[in-house]
Amino acid sequence: MRLNNSRIFRGGITASELSLVPGDYEATINPLDFEILHVQFDLASKGGGTTSVLLKIGKNDLKAIMKEIARKMPESASIFLDCAAVANRKNLELLKQARKEQPATPS
Repeated sequence: MRLNNSRIFRGGITASELSLVPGDYEATINPLDFEILHVQFDLASKGGGTTSVLLKIGKNDLKAIMKEIARKMPESASIFLDCAAVANRKNLELLKQARKEQPATPS
């Protein structure tokens, strides 16, 4: 999933402020690890190379972040409703698929 409206800033101990790092940012859900949200991006290095950064947010931390967003930004409630609708549709798809794959029981 491309993060079109996100920004990454970089700074060091000797830097007086953080600087915007231009680039493309992606977030992924690891299909083998449903307990963690992976946010990964590449930063251009000063020496001409690339530095890869991976932030792993655990399921319970993600839940806490979402609750904090809801508390501090109550206007975001519609986003959570949209997400619930997406999750419900996905759960229905999975249920339908599981029923199709289930062997017929003899009567």
